[in-house]
Amino acid sequence: MVDSTTLRVSAQVRDRVNRIGADLHKPANDVLELALNRLEEALFWEAYAQADARLKDDRALSTARAKEAALWDGATTDGLGPSGT
Repeated sequence: MVDSTTLRVSAQVRDRVNRIGADLHKPANDVLELALNRLEEALFWEAYAQADARLKDDRALSTARAKEAALWDGATTDGLGPSGT
């Protein structure tokens, strides 16, 4: 059995978690885990988009990134894949 603890939330949050859990036929723990996983992923991609925007605004970094990408693109033509046979 997984260790458990008490988490203080408002009655409204508790009711929302329980309602969603009932709709999904899942316990509250699974609903919270799913929500947290989705939030973490959204935050990751938001940070990525912000970093990408900063990179595009910096011409020197953008040029360096393009050069590195070109080096990696060469790896796809190394003769090991279907196009190289």
